[in-house]
Amino acid sequence: MIIQKFESFSDEFDEARFNISDGDSYLFFYFGSMLIGNPKDISDLTDYYKKYYKERDEWVGGPVNQDFCRYFNKKYQTKFTNFQLSKFFKPSIALFVVSDLGTMIMSFDVWKYNAYSVFQVLQNNEEELRELSNQVKNDENIVINSNSPIIQRNSWGGEDMPYVSQMNKLWRSFYDGRKTIFEVKEFFGLDPRGWDIVFGGK
Repeated sequence: MIIQKFESFSDEFDEARFNISDGDSYLFFYFGSMLIGNPKDISDLTDYYKKYYKERDEWVGGPVNQDFCRYFNKKYQTKFTNFQLSKFFKPSIALFVVSDLGTMIMSFDVWKYNAYSVFQVLQNNEEELRELSNQVKNDENIVINSNSPIIQRNSWGGEDMPYVSQMNKLWRSFYDGRKTIFEVKEFFGLDPRGWDIVFGGK
């Protein structure tokens, strides 16, 4: 069993930390509003993007190179043209944590794996979200549209859901601090599906 770093101290976020730690975690490749769940595909897409990034001298602040967009579009047949895809945020690796109280999502850049974007905690009290969470758990080949209403309809919790509010504040603090996916994994003692395939010995 992985020992979580936070077990050595206690504060008002104890319940939030333990809920996140007890959740099931998964990796996704995130690009063009699509979340790709297959670990081998995540690894391959990351390698392809890094390859084309260097070969095409992609600018850090510029569009995603057309070669990668073409490859991605051919593989997943998005509804976007290659040009439209190039205008999306850079590809990243997303970490899902599905807990009893909510599902947390944060993405990390593919170079230094620092926090890149974050979703508020998605509450698991809705049937649609529970169904999505079950699909994530049971199908490693799942592909999710991040623009779907269930992903976008998220919540900060409130007075009647204090633990959800705490989870949001805690999860967002890792994004605000630009923590790496390795730091998040170690802090909460997570064991994301496909980790060894995606990261190998990193």
